[in-house]
Amino acid sequence: MTLDAERAAHSGRQGDDWARSWSRATETRTFDLPSLVVQMWTVVDGVKGTLIASSVVAEQTGDVVAIDTTDCDFTGPAVTFAWKIAAADTETIAPGTGYVIEAQCEIDGDVTTFFPAFWWECISQFAVEQ
Repeated sequence: MTLDAERAAHSGRQGDDWARSWSRATETRTFDLPSLVVQMWTVVDGVKGTLIASSVVAEQTGDVVAIDTTDCDFTGPAVTFAWKIAAADTETIAPGTGYVIEAQCEIDGDVTTFFPAFWWECISQFAVEQ
């Protein structure tokens, strides 16, 4: 993967919808969708800092924006993990700052972080002069 392709896979432009999804064709474990928590945090010097986005409605206060997980499908045997932050919400997220996205839910009855510290970068919008 080239550096540009990798950056595109791990970034989104401020003011655009941000969304990613991953699917696994066969999964023998049982994922519990109602227990799913997806969060995005700032990272400074490798240390997780401020919560800036969450799929938990009770956490969506102040500057914490919503993460939509409605496209997740854990019914199996194929499973899909998907998340989205709406364009209107990404306008408030500062570019040039490091972020991580994490997800956890009950898997086979145990709370498990199955998506740990996925690095994300917010890139500034810019106009192109023609």
